[in-house]
Amino acid sequence: MDHFPIISSSQKPWPDFPALTLEDYDSAQQPYIVQPKDNTRYRLTEKDFEDFPFFWLEDQRFHKGLDDTDWRYNFIDPNLEAAIFVQNKYYFGAINELLAFDKPIPTSEFVIERDDGEWVLCTTKLNDYISKWAGHLNTLAEEERSQRLDRAKEFLKHMAKARWHKDRHHLLRVSASVQILARTIESAMIWYFEKYPDSSERISDHINCLQIGGWCESTVRKAGHYFVPTTAYAASAIDSHPGRHQNHTNCSGGVCEASTIDESTYQTKHTPECDGTCGDVEIDSQSLHDVIMQGKIPIISLSMGTDGKLNTEVTHSGDVPHYIAISHVWSDGLGNPHKNALPYCELLKFFRMLEEWPLKLAKPDWMNSFLTPMDRIQKRMVFDEVDPLLQQQAKEMREVIEPMAEEYVNNWLDTLKTSGQYQKVNLWMDTICIPLIPESRKIAITQINDVYSGSFYTIALDAGLESLPDTASGTEIFLRLEVSAWKGRCWTFLERERSTYNLRLKAGNRLVDIAETFNFDELDGVSQTSALALGKIRCFNNWCKLNGVFKEKGFLGLDIRNLFKSPSGIESDKLLDLIHHFYDVGGPTNESMAKWQATSYGQYGESFCLLKCIKHRIADRVFGLTMVFLDKGTSMKNTWNELAARSTARASDRLIIFVSSLDSADNVGVLREIVQLKKEDRMEAWIRKQSIIPVDFLFMRSPHLRTPGLRWAPNDVYPENLSGEVTSRSLDDLQLRITRPGILLTLDIELNLDSYPSGKSNAEIDRKLSERHTMAITDGEIKYSVTRPSDTAQLSKPTFTLAKGDRVGIIFRYALNPNDISAAAIVRVHAESADEIHATYCVPAKVKLEGELSPQDPTVDPTKRSKLDRYLMGKSSTNEEMNCHWNFELVKKKWVVG
Repeated sequence: MDHFPIISSSQKPWPDFPALTLEDYDSAQQPYIVQPKDNTRYRLTEKDFEDFPFFWLEDQRFHKGLDDTDWRYNFIDPNLEAAIFVQNKYYFGAINELLAFDKPIPTSEFVIERDDGEWVLCTTKLNDYISKWAGHLNTLAEEERSQRLDRAKEFLKHMAKARWHKDRHHLLRVSASVQILARTIESAMIWYFEKYPDSSERISDHINCLQIGGWCESTVRKAGHYFVPTTAYAASAIDSHPGRHQNHTNCSGGVCEASTIDESTYQTKHTPECDGTCGDVEIDSQSLHDVIMQGKIPIISLSMGTDGKLNTEVTHSGDVPHYIAISHVWSDGLGNPHKNALPYCELLKFFRMLEEWPLKLAKPDWMNSFLTPMDRIQKRMVFDEVDPLLQQQAKEMREVIEPMAEEYVNNWLDTLKTSGQYQKVNLWMDTICIPLIPESRKIAITQINDVYSGSFYTIALDAGLESLPDTASGTEIFLRLEVSAWKGRCWTFLERERSTYNLRLKAGNRLVDIAETFNFDELDGVSQTSALALGKIRCFNNWCKLNGVFKEKGFLGLDIRNLFKSPSGIESDKLLDLIHHFYDVGGPTNESMAKWQATSYGQYGESFCLLKCIKHRIADRVFGLTMVFLDKGTSMKNTWNELAARSTARASDRLIIFVSSLDSADNVGVLREIVQLKKEDRMEAWIRKQSIIPVDFLFMRSPHLRTPGLRWAPNDVYPENLSGEVTSRSLDDLQLRITRPGILLTLDIELNLDSYPSGKSNAEIDRKLSERHTMAITDGEIKYSVTRPSDTAQLSKPTFTLAKGDRVGIIFRYALNPNDISAAAIVRVHAESADEIHATYCVPAKVKLEGELSPQDPTVDPTKRSKLDRYLMGKSSTNEEMNCHWNFELVKKKWVVG
């Protein structure tokens, strides 16, 4: 598959896919078969399945229902008839039926003869044919183009179907090549015309395929997005954990636990070059404690002594001109649960990595942060044909700003040289800077925001990223990052967000700024807009660091632009005034931002390749996610959901990290308060301080608070996603107020409702319907089925019971159409008015509006049947036996839930 991009420095060569005919495509007849010279060449071995798990994907479709490893014992003699049929109809057929528009495409364009005389498929020219096809479609009227794309979708659907034949080995390779071609054309349809496949068929197979390749299920769901719809094929090229085989048996579908450590058996590691005898360098915990209790951030200063030995000194951030923060995962061996110490070899490695940073790397980095956004704005001004006078003004301002910025940086470096600090490496790292003394440890945790936002750099360390060669592309570095242990931990999420403008990934021996690996000219309009916004904030951020603003004021939020306009904010100077003025002059480019994405790739003849599709999704993630966290309105939801997909050794840390991560100055005081509380009291204390709350708190399956008035809220931060909707609440009123559709019902019988056992299949659940696992609500014409799902923290729950005569409400998360299922909350109603329903939260639920009644569903309330009817029809099931409730009322009001 020559059209597939090389995205991994360790990528294995693609296997051969046999060309079983050299004849040009003819839909009316079967072509002549080219017999392979060596029939054993294409027989699949265990190594083929291990190297390319997508062969398993195809084999699973052939032998549906058999064990995953069935292929090991079923080496069947090949028969080429089925394989040549599939290749002719769905490979060369797809190329001609879909991509050819003016004349047939000869088979010779897609086959090649190897040196040994074997004919194999070759897709070197596929991207060119796809580009021409997309260009042709763009010349058609919209209606005809839409019809052609719909027909293509239908053809691709047939290509994705399962098929079986005894011709197993050849058919596996042929079928895999058909799937790769189908997914490539689907990618092109999405890329050019935003035309998505109707069906998600085989998606679960794709996940299983990558799990066989060593990927954690949670990683597949997060990182697989960048390869859609070629996930199972392109992603196979990325080793999820280079050089390591991790055990994912304890991982859930949403969270990878492979990097969770056991402190009782944990061992700090030495560098690979060390024989393990260099000894530990221990930092005095009392000195760290004293610094923290003075309200300062401890820094470890490393310097090389005249004897060639590394020296360490405990100082603080106010006493050094700069420091570097380290972000890492303990599973890589750089933690120490017993003392503030690291092996000498590891500290020496840090020193050697960073000793030349101030004099050699700082100046070009800072100058780029000042000038790159200006260069990009000037480029946009030319592209948008902004008034030439404004362009000239921007050019002249740029020429004034550059030497002024250089003078700023030079003055900082001169001060550094004079003080002798340029010979030192100043570090903050949790292992050696957070003491084990409980009192100061709690305070140190509340300093994390200031630590990472105030560092001149944050260096992210991950064993997988460090194993990359220095030639690794930005695309590979990002994809490795997405499947890394570092990306899967809760604490590193906070460290990354607070280091938004100064994060460097150690990839091989390089320190890489992932946002700067993109070519600005190749970004779409939305990503260009985000890149410009981030560039501006980074410029202001570095100005603040050069002027000591963060040392004086601490963390000021991710977006500091507005603080310059605030009366009590940051005082500007001549350089910053000029930069602000430059951005004002470049303002007209904002008018064209909305148009940057309005034109699809297909409309301006962009050539196609899968690497562009992957890069496009990566850019969306890098820039889009950062901009989301700058929006305080969505910050809470996105922070919660990011933590829901990450693991932590201590579950109670999630709430601390969550509160720390919220981009609000108000949360600083809240964090300091709740970190001193008992774990079970922290969530309630945080909730009581919030004027904005996610609506989904009401519908979460996890355990809730038991405090009257706050029972609607979860009692901790759990790995369960939230939607974006929030609602305001008064700090004086504990109750949650939301307007939602729902059901009001007075119970005619006692309600008993069990939760579904965790991990049970649908069939097992169906057999238990009579065992109080489903509540039916009906009027004989429509029916709602209500169930209790298992939550994220318990395997089972006690039976939920309400007495006959109780007034019950079932609040829907969403309005329901037939066959829809919605999360819901069951509440006990204690007061009603024309506009409001006052109730107390009881349990979470799921509600389904059945599409139609089944023959077993009652159409008449058994208690209302006449004696004659009961005599003629015989005994019927009672409401108690069916857990069936009647005479309900559908409402949409404001629910006031306590």
